[in-house]
Amino acid sequence: PNSGDADAGSTKGIEWTDFETAIEQNENDKRPFFIDMYTDWCSWCHKMDVSTFQDPEVVRFINKNFHAVKFNPEKQEAVAYKGRLYERKRYNNKLYNELAVSLMDSKMSFPTYVILSKKEVKLGTIPGYQAPGVLIARLKAIAGIR
Repeated sequence: PNSGDADAGSTKGIEWTDFETAIEQNENDKRPFFIDMYTDWCSWCHKMDVSTFQDPEVVRFINKNFHAVKFNPEKQEAVAYKGRLYERKRYNNKLYNELAVSLMDSKMSFPTYVILSKKEVKLGTIPGYQAPGVLIARLKAIAGIR
């Protein structure tokens, strides 16, 4: 691998996956989960995608320490998790996946980042746009990473 910084296309981004795939991967590769709860209409979500989530330090940190999950609560089809099927249901006049509502403690604002432990227990949430250094510091504090 070369350090082709001049060519942005050579920089590998965050290795996003879906929730169910991340749960499967965690069976053999125990790591905490970083879940990006986003919507298609959320301008701050898009800003995170083109700024903070492109930052080389953030990319390295998340790829090394977490299963990175992209989860759109408005679009997400049913998710089977821990013996239960989480479906899209009406919540405050919008359709959201029940798992997202549960993980976000019914606070449906976007973006929100949900952190689960390697044992799939919720450690905390980080709401709103995050600058690269702030995001890394908050993730270290919540997930107990040094």
